[in-house]
Amino acid sequence: MYGSRSRKSFLFAAVMLSLFSYSASGYVLIDDEPEITDRVARISFIEGDVQIRRSENVDWEKAALNLPIVEGDIIATGPRARVEIQLNSRNYLRLGEDSLLSLTTLQDAGIAVSLQQGKLLLRVNDISIDREYLEIDAPRSTIAIQRSGEYFIDAALNSDEVLISVFDDGEARIYSETSGFTLRDGRSARLLISGRNAGEWDLSGSSYLADPIFAWARTRDNEIAQRLKRSHYDQYYDRDIYGADELTDYGDWTFDRDYGYIWSPHQRSISYYSNWSPYRYGHWRWLPSFGWTWVNDEPWGWATYHYGRWIWVKGRWYWTPYAYYRYSRSWWRPAIVYITVVNNNVCWYPLSYHQRWYNYNRNYNRRHRQGNPNPGPVATNPTPLPSPVPVDNEGPRGPRRFPNSQDLPDTGVITVSKEDFGKWNVRWTHPFLRVPYKKQGSGEKCFNKTLLKSRLRQHSIRQTRTVLHTVCSHDASCRKRIRR
Repeated sequence: MYGSRSRKSFLFAAVMLSLFSYSASGYVLIDDEPEITDRVARISFIEGDVQIRRSENVDWEKAALNLPIVEGDIIATGPRARVEIQLNSRNYLRLGEDSLLSLTTLQDAGIAVSLQQGKLLLRVNDISIDREYLEIDAPRSTIAIQRSGEYFIDAALNSDEVLISVFDDGEARIYSETSGFTLRDGRSARLLISGRNAGEWDLSGSSYLADPIFAWARTRDNEIAQRLKRSHYDQYYDRDIYGADELTDYGDWTFDRDYGYIWSPHQRSISYYSNWSPYRYGHWRWLPSFGWTWVNDEPWGWATYHYGRWIWVKGRWYWTPYAYYRYSRSWWRPAIVYITVVNNNVCWYPLSYHQRWYNYNRNYNRRHRQGNPNPGPVATNPTPLPSPVPVDNEGPRGPRRFPNSQDLPDTGVITVSKEDFGKWNVRWTHPFLRVPYKKQGSGEKCFNKTLLKSRLRQHSIRQTRTVLHTVCSHDASCRKRIRR
């Protein structure tokens, strides 16, 4: 999927030409690249106790569904826990219980992970080794993936051997200190890593084991295959916007003459959430290279919160995979919002379709590129320090225009106190503020900060603990308490 930037730019331009030749409003193509272009994976399934440690931190934090994964992250699973990491639109890495995995390289040129202990099952549906590499380091061995297929590595703690098996027409090159060979579909290799015979290999036929990781993987593979059949890759969105295939099950696509194909969640998909609006249900986390990053609660929200735009059309929220200003490639974003600080409260709202990308983390990004990678908070388990807050200025790359009442409804602005910003060990929802507007005049900003400050002073930023959505979904009295 990931090749040279020039090749991807050409393919993206071709897709965009076919996708948006019908658009009445057109779009503006931006030739340069964003400040941060690091590759990002995500947690697409999680069960049990899963922890993650970032490269800039010394402590562990609790993992969550749709949590972004970047180069340098270390992931650990506890007893009876498992986690699935989506690498792109076609490839998935799965960890069983009591496993420890490091993402040593996560780039367009390739991916390398290190399994220090535990069980790993890698599903590769698409790979071109002439454009990218995919490698797994296990104790005293390296597995270099050569073809699409399924790959199992068992490096159990306190074991004196490592088991490597290949399934589904896969093929891998296996390397150790003493040898190198090709392992093909239906074959297994056991490497002795201790004792007098350390370094020796034992080759045999492979078969699916009774380990629960295989049954779980079959279920996940079937679910993903069905989802991909109903997806709209290269039709409504390109393959860089991975995770968008989940949207079909949670909402409907419709055509709009101004925006092209846009998606809106079903009412049943948001009925768990009181006063639902984009970027309301979730939390902020600190992500190396990027800075403050939104982690959504909605199971379908990965693509919608990191690509494209949320737009307010005919009294309803829709998501469009693209904005008016577009790069030559769909780049992942930590969040697509405008953030400001008013009276010690952090406020944010979704960028509108015609607003340029606004990098609220740019001060951190700039220092990071200049060789100071640690200006942000050091996360402590379970709550990272809520400092620094995002920058409170527009800057040269800020929005070129502010939204008017047609772009943003009253419920679109979310607020939280500065001291609570970045706390993610509890779930919060914040009563919306009715955002005042001025009529748009010639050259006048529509979003009135003075009136917003006045309104913030009049309202107490009351914080209401959100009961778990699964408990409240069928309890009317519970939902009523949340709305207060």
